[in-house]
Amino acid sequence: MRYALDASNESLCEELRMLTAGDAQIQAACQMAGAVWDGNVTRARGPRAALVLLEIGADRDTLIACIVSDPRLLGQVDHAALIAQFGAVVADRVAQMQGLLQLGEQYRSEQSADWVENLRRLLLSAISDVRVMMIQLVHRLERLRGLAFEPDSDKRRQIAAETLDVYAPIAHRLGLGQIKWELEDLAFRHLEPATYKRIASLLDERRDEREAYFFAMETT
Repeated sequence: MRYALDASNESLCEELRMLTAGDAQIQAACQMAGAVWDGNVTRARGPRAALVLLEIGADRDTLIACIVSDPRLLGQVDHAALIAQFGAVVADRVAQMQGLLQLGEQYRSEQSADWVENLRRLLLSAISDVRVMMIQLVHRLERLRGLAFEPDSDKRRQIAAETLDVYAPIAHRLGLGQIKWELEDLAFRHLEPATYKRIASLLDERRDEREAYFFAMETT
């Protein structure tokens, strides 16, 4: 089930509660994310991103790390506190996630000729656990889902281009086909809006033709 971008934290936590048999640690992480929810749908939300991970079978520690990696929380909870509350595995994945974000910022500022390929390689080599990259990818997906509400058109295009060049290929490399497809689809929508609308219109027309054909077959 896809929740609205501005869905209440309570509804997201309730969905996670039902899907994880009421796991107390996941609920505690949800409450942490809910406490800093600011209504800004252009940024990823930990609980929504965790629901995407749940669909692809992520383990408990990865779900918790995804929730606590909400960008509004990063830097506000120290490593020792995370270890005390959620364990060393979660704390380490959150720390690696924060490191990936810092690497991305560094490479965006440099923008060398081959920065895209370098960033892809560096992101993959900088982690010791591929599940950290899965967290990064679903957070990026959540950001793309809210990108239409970003008022800065240049920033929209920059985020979309980076997604297409860096993150969609990583999703493909990790075998995350559905995430790769949605990243590409959303990025293309912002990079080539006229072409995207034209293609979507053609697909709708063909769908209508198929539905009419099957209806005719059923009634003859």
